[in-house]
Amino acid sequence: LYPRIVSELASAHSVLELSFALTQGRWYSSRWGSPPQPNRPTGAAVHAWIHGNETEVDAKWGTLINSLNGLFCTGMTTVVHDLTSSPNLVYATSRPGYSEEMRRRYSAVGKETVCTENMTPWKKLLPCKQVCPPRFTFRRALY
Repeated sequence: LYPRIVSELASAHSVLELSFALTQGRWYSSRWGSPPQPNRPTGAAVHAWIHGNETEVDAKWGTLINSLNGLFCTGMTTVVHDLTSSPNLVYATSRPGYSEEMRRRYSAVGKETVCTENMTPWKKLLPCKQVCPPRFTFRRALY
């Protein structure tokens, strides 16, 4: 179960798998133990499996990043050309929907900060919108 807008993004850009994370702060392993997994770098990180040939995937990746920028109020404009990796050797998967026509794109931007403008769109995507139980709210003490 996920928001309709996420499904529309995936469909419009031929995305089979998408991971988008905004993080900040430091994890003190000596105090808190091992970090939760999957772990992401500080800033913004985007990973996607997109269907199409190299040229089509590059175009879809660019519009996907711009769509994420608009949806989550981020400024990841340098991601598209300067900070994207396209791994050639990727683990094989037997999950349904994957094919030889799938391409992987990954990018991480350490300068993208998490701020209140970023959190409002996230909260709107939750099923309970702005009125969530305390366990779903973003607590400053966790950072």
